[in-house]
Amino acid sequence: MKISEEKLYKYLEIILLESEITEPNSSMNILHEKYLNPITESEREEYFNITSGIVLLGVKLGYFKYLSKETDWYELTEKGIKAKEKGGHFKYLDFIETKELEKVKPTIIAENYIGGNNHGIQSSRSAFDNPEIHKQSKITETKPPKRSFLEITSWVIGAVAAIIAIYEFIIKKL
Repeated sequence: MKISEEKLYKYLEIILLESEITEPNSSMNILHEKYLNPITESEREEYFNITSGIVLLGVKLGYFKYLSKETDWYELTEKGIKAKEKGGHFKYLDFIETKELEKVKPTIIAENYIGGNNHGIQSSRSAFDNPEIHKQSKITETKPPKRSFLEITSWVIGAVAAIIAIYEFIIKKL
């Protein structure tokens, strides 16, 4: 009988939280006392598959160390003790993920202040590499600003006045 992975992880949580840190532990003892009470032959078969599967999973994940491979006796490793302290396998994974993000955060902050001649002004390279931002900036860059008729007329009159001034003051004196 094959035990589902979901069921193994459920009981792994229980075993991690119920295990003693300073003493050898038995998955059979922990589960039989409070959680599983196999009565029929099929329940006993499932029970033995669960207890051996949990220890095997715990060893693979680094939480347990076998005391004897023939039995279900194990000790918690340092990682297993840490997982127990954090509240189980899934909370330990959350803790590790948070810890990894904390390690990465200073790198991201440092990268924001490095590069180019920005004189210490914060810039984010990821913003420059983001294609969505490039797309938006190209749209705004390609649209010329709208000029009113009055503004265009004033520019033309100013240019004509400048040309007349140059002619009157420079060319006539030559």
